Amino acid sequence: GTQGTSGEAHHPRAAVQLMYMAGGAFAASKTDSRGGRGGRGRGKGRGPPSSNSTSSPSPALLTANIKNARTLDSLFGTVTAHLGRFNHIHLSACWNTLGRLAAGADPLWFQRHAKELESLAQTTAEVAETSAEVRARELANIAHGAAKSGRAAGLGAVWAALADAIERRVGDCNAQELANIAWAFARAEHRSSALFDALAAAAEKRAADFNPQELSNTVHAFAKAGHSSPALFAAVAEASGRRLAEFTPQGLANTVWAFATADVASHAFFEAVAAAALSRLSAFNPQDLASTAYAFAKAAHASPALFEQIGASAARRLPSFTPQGLSTLAWAFAAAGHSSPALLDAVAAAAAARLAEFDPQGLAQLAWSLAKACRPDDALFAALARA
Repeated sequence: GTQGTSGEAHHPRAAVQLMYMAGGAFAASKTDSRGGRGGRGRGKGRGPPSSNSTSSPSPALLTANIKNARTLDSLFGTVTAHLGRFNHIHLSACWNTLGRLAAGADPLWFQRHAKELESLAQTTAEVAETSAEVRARELANIAHGAAKSGRAAGLGAVWAALADAIERRVGDCNAQELANIAWAFARAEHRSSALFDALAAAAEKRAADFNPQELSNTVHAFAKAGHSSPALFAAVAEASGRRLAEFTPQGLANTVWAFATADVASHAFFEAVAAAALSRLSAFNPQDLASTAYAFAKAAHASPALFEQIGASAARRLPSFTPQGLSTLAWAFAAAGHSSPALLDAVAAAAAARLAEFDPQGLAQLAWSLAKACRPDDALFAALARA
């Protein structure tokens, strides 16, 4: 009746009023999203940013956006828009993603993003130096990503800040973090004796907690960095000796290469590696074969059975060796005094067909090796004279 008609007559006016109010709120939100009163600075807005806002995502959503970036353009777009809001977790995720994406990117990517990379580096150095919240985990991730980015040489301030921050927190690092940090600083060629001393002390105490890859990566990093730490290598030898069967062929090769390069003599360890390698040489790739032979030759650790098997395995795969691998293999057999004329003749023939691929150091090493082993190859030496 009348009451129902009267009630329905009021609904249109109410609806208009609600639409008007909603429209005002929508307009206000659009103003804020364009950078009006809502703002985008840290805590400068009138209220917390909406997680649905594209201009001011929540901290968790910002982390997700960084981790899920599929291109460097997308990643640096996020950096440009939100770097002022990055905390230690965002920086950790950003460098981790950068390292991953840079590996498959155009080698000149940094030229397009030079300004953003510089800003990211400045912010990272500042946070590493001043933040009380940044943990060992984030610092390790930043170092690892920065090393993988391919731009390590231009990040001196970042490495210096990371070194100081990590040194203060090295006691909080787990085995993986210690190994990753050592690897990153060695790859970046950033020398920090104080940091490597701290890493060595921490790793030595926890060597039993390291898995085979972490053990291998750690000593390889110290050898590559040229940082002497006999106590660490002794601890790694003890921890590795019981687990060599768990090492990959690359892990075995890298570990024994590290001991030889660092001039750490350990007869028992080299014997154990030789035994482990002999049973698995068919799984070694050319680089592993060359590195293992080099390590035993440099350490002057005689292992005739190992050299015999390395020679036989290498001879079947010489076309797969790199020029550096060929010269290293020849040097190892010559330096070790292990007679293998057929192998060295085959190496000389393989090298002669690829001389243009050798660098001067590789050519000199190859020539010395063949001369030392009394296997001069007339065709090769003639080619060397023309090179």
